[in-house]
Order: sequence, then structure tokens, then C-alpha cells
Amino acid sequence: MSGGLQSVSANQALALVRQSLGFSDQPKPSEAVVSPVSPALCAELLRVSLWANWSLEQRPVYSTRLINAALRPLLPFATPTAEDSDSLHTLLRTVLEDLEIIGDLVELPGGRWAPAPLRLVPMRAIERSLLLGGPPTSQLPAQVRAHIERAGVARILPANVPPTPIMIDTLPEEEWLRLPTDDLKGWTERILRAASLEPAGDLEVEIYAPGVVSAGAYQFSRWRKGDSRMPDGRYLVRHRMRRGSHTHLIAQLVHGRPSALGPLSLGEGDLRRLMYGLDLIAGNPVRVLAERQQKLWSFTLRSALPQAEQRLLLALGREQPRLDGKYYPQRWAIPTQYEQRVTSALSALGIQVDEK
Repeated sequence: MSGGLQSVSANQALALVRQSLGFSDQPKPSEAVVSPVSPALCAELLRVSLWANWSLEQRPVYSTRLINAALRPLLPFATPTAEDSDSLHTLLRTVLEDLEIIGDLVELPGGRWAPAPLRLVPMRAIERSLLLGGPPTSQLPAQVRAHIERAGVARILPANVPPTPIMIDTLPEEEWLRLPTDDLKGWTERILRAASLEPAGDLEVEIYAPGVVSAGAYQFSRWRKGDSRMPDGRYLVRHRMRRGSHTHLIAQLVHGRPSALGPLSLGEGDLRRLMYGLDLIAGNPVRVLAERQQKLWSFTLRSALPQAEQRLLLALGREQPRLDGKYYPQRWAIPTQYEQRVTSALSALGIQVDEK
């Protein structure tokens, strides 16, 4: 028998990489969105790279070192062009940011990274738990690895699987999502009331006015100049700065013109959540198309989500790449067993989910 090197196909090499990373031999239904170089694969390579460097030196790892270490196993699956290598680097950078958003990794000052504490997030609605932080999958017990599901960048466990023999902290889902304690309408009204206003002067602003645009209009299209059709009251407005960015304020409108302005303080929420709250109060919801596709649901979004709902989609699904380079519409692939949880989260924002 020859002891020389033997060549393997790209599929065989990919199977060996997945096996070494702790992926199950046969993808589960929730892994149907996984492509050869998928966000789930990139996420695991980043966990492995971070854990290896962290364990060796017991100090945070710089972004460049982390991404380059995760990139090396992917290069055999790329075409030999600089553009393709750059696209893999960009994908890894995006996945790294996504892992920080869901709480799997921790970004520290100076572009450095560390593993997050190992913890479970029970999600009763889908009878599963997110497994966040800690070691990469290959370091977990075999009985845990065999049950891990992956749809997006997160690792998901059935609720009845004991995670590890070591103690793990449990984080409530609401705390993980970082949702405001009030319902959307109450929170929005509180933000509007709390603003301290002063005379507006002649500052030019655009007004977020869901009450005077067509039904279901994209949020991008709901910004308007002053309009006498707008009822008097408090509104979200924005002012374009000299370098092109916007500052957002609360304005008191009288006859469609700002009479007073004040700073915007969002507390535990964010700007996009406020926009959905204003849509809800105006009775003009944003629409999302949901379409069944075999073992997946495809959700088409034409407006960005607040941070909490974006965190949920990153954990339970995968954004499908666009070939035309445009940002919208976004299409998210969600496994069937998670569809109701995503629909519920969108509906809580006042979004009208239209099933095709």
C-alpha cells in the first residue's frame, strides 16, 4: 500500500473540514440553507480560530489575525482570483460582526476579540435554546454536537438536550434580545412625551410621516418635507449635517411646520424601533412577504429591522445573498420550525406579514 499523498475532491475536502469543526455528518433540516462556504461554516471557523489563540495566549485576539486564521481553510474552495479571496474575507468580517450581535463573541477596544461566557438562551416558542459563547463545537461533548442545529450563525439545541457537564448560565430570551419593557405603542408614546423641546428657529428638517403616505410604503419613502396635511403633534424628524449624515430629533408640528425641537433619547430601544412604533400609531404598517419553499420560509423585507429583531433573524435564519449588489429587498431563509417565532416577532412590530 502506497504511503504517498492522495488527492480528494472538493466535496470530500469540505466534508473533512466540517467533520473537524464538529458538524454532524448529515445536515439537519434547519441546515438546508447551508452552502459550501456558508455563514454557519464561517462562524465555526471564527470560533475555532479565536478559541485556539485565546487558549494559547490568554489574551484578546486582533481582528486581522482572527480573520486570516479562519480564512486559510476556506482558500481551497475559492477560485484562484484576488476578487474571490477578498469576497471570502468580506464574508468572514460580516459573520464576525454577526457573532458579536448575537452575543457569541465579545469585541473589545482596539479591534480585539474574546470568547463570550458560555450560556444558554431558552426559547420556549420553538422548544429550543441558543448556545452562545465558550468553546467551539469540536470541544463540546459528542452527545451535544450530535444535536446542534444551524440555520444562521448561531448554534441551537433542542430544549431537552443536556448542554454540557459543566455549569452554564441561563439568559432569558427577553434579556438576550434587549427588548424594551413596554409594548411598542407605549414605548413610542413615552419617547415622544419625554423629549424636552425648545423653539425650532429656521432649521431645515425632514419629517417621518407614515400617516400621509400610501399604505405599506417602505420606511425610506415615509420621510417628507413639511406638509399642512400632517396633524399637529410630536414627530420624529431628521436634519442633514454638512458631511451628509443625519441627526434625529423630536419636533412639535403646527400646521405642518416644526414649532419646537428637542433631542431624541431612545433609552433601551433604537431609532428603527421608534419608526415602527410611529407606523403602528399611524395605522400604516410596513408589509413583509412570507413564502413557503420546501423546508424553508422566505421572508422578503424592504425596510430594516430594529436591533432585537435583527438579532433574532441572525440566530434563526440566513440572509440570502443578492447578485445585483443592492441592499433591498432583503430575503431571509428561515427553517419551517422557526417560522412562527419570526412571524410573531415581526407582528409585534406592527408589521403586516402577507403569506404567499
